[in-house]
Parts: sequence; C-alpha cells; structure tokens
Amino acid sequence: MKQAIVVLATFFAVLALSAQSPSRTVWDGVFTDAQQKRGEAIYTRECSTCHGERLKGGEGSPPLTGTEFNDNWNNKSVADLFDKIRQTMPAPPEQPGKLTPQQNSDVVAHILSVAGFPSGATELPSDIEQLKRVRITVDKP
Repeated sequence: MKQAIVVLATFFAVLALSAQSPSRTVWDGVFTDAQQKRGEAIYTRECSTCHGERLKGGEGSPPLTGTEFNDNWNNKSVADLFDKIRQTMPAPPEQPGKLTPQQNSDVVAHILSVAGFPSGATELPSDIEQLKRVRITVDKP
C-alpha cells in the first residue's frame, strides 16, 4: 500500500510539473512560412519605422534580433513576447493594441524567423495560454 501511494504521488508530481512547463521551444517549428510572410508585411507597415527594416532597432527602440534581443527574451515564453507587443505596440503616437491577436502572432512569427528559428507545419497560435507553452531558447536543445 505504501509503495502504491509513493508511485501515485510521484506520478502526480510529474504531471503537475509537466503541466506548468512549456512543452515546446521555438526550435520546434512553431510557425509557418506563410505566417511569417504575413508578419513581415505587418512589421514593415507597423513596426519598421522605429525598429528598422532589418529589426536592428533605432533611437529609443530595441532591436528585435541579435544579442540584445536574445539576452532580453532567452528562456521566456513566446506569450511574454506576444503580450509585450500586444500591450505596447505600435508605440505612441500610434495606438498600442491596435493589432489583432492574429496580427500579433504573425509579427512574432516574423521576428522568430529573422532570429533564425525554423518554420514548421502549423501556425503560431494567437491564444495566450497556448503561447505560454512555447519557450524562447537561444541555444538549440
């Protein structure tokens, strides 16, 4: 009986940990080429004025690729990046939050593509809970 309790306790502990941690990383092809292309068009229209055509940043705007981007976002969830864009972009005098959730996901897909992460067969979702399960990791697992 004691052994069965230990086995059950271990099972539920592992289950709880797996439910809390992201199950994928950006290295798993979490966006499609088509989504990235849509994101590129939105980025060019809405973001490039401040962040630059090549996502290198500009005066007062951080880069969205390279070492600084990696340092800022490594080991965070894609939901963190998505939510930052959702709440603050496009920056004033534009309207923060004017992009739809799908447009935000498309822009994130473009940012991840430029950062060198591979595309895959399924689109990056626009649901924040699903995005919490995808981790940004600079180093390939």
